Amino acid sequence: MDESNSEILVAAVTTAGVGDGEMLPCMLDKTDVPLNKVGGDGAYDTKDDYKAVSEIGAQALFLPQKGARVWGEAQGPPHERDRHVLRIREIGRKRWKLESGYSRRSLAETAISRIKRIFGDRLRSRVFDNQAVEAFLKLRALNIMPGLGMPESYPVN
Repeated sequence: MDESNSEILVAAVTTAGVGDGEMLPCMLDKTDVPLNKVGGDGAYDTKDDYKAVSEIGAQALFLPQKGARVWGEAQGPPHERDRHVLRIREIGRKRWKLESGYSRRSLAETAISRIKRIFGDRLRSRVFDNQAVEAFLKLRALNIMPGLGMPESYPVN
């Protein structure tokens, strides 16, 4: 999701047996928009996903699993993930999320929540290919909506 305009840039529909992290390299290949940061939860905390993000020249902001150990690559500077793990040990997960910008990932979670609130949390189609079409049509409609106007939010005292 592009946080500047709330547009969902790339999505994938999979069967139940496919994990989120497995789809990231494929989804990164499908976008032609230059990315600066790629964020995700612990499902993306894999060497393959860090490698895929590195290959497009972006920064990976994946929340390491609780109790994560450093990978400790033998040569060169510490791996990006190792720096995250060490910093979390130093300042805690909550502060790391704010400091690193990981908390911006909540914008993508909000977009998914909007889909479910507007269109419901189930697909009507029974055939997988039709479900994929239905899901992508919902995403397309959702991407049109911010251009029509977004609500302004501000604290009320």
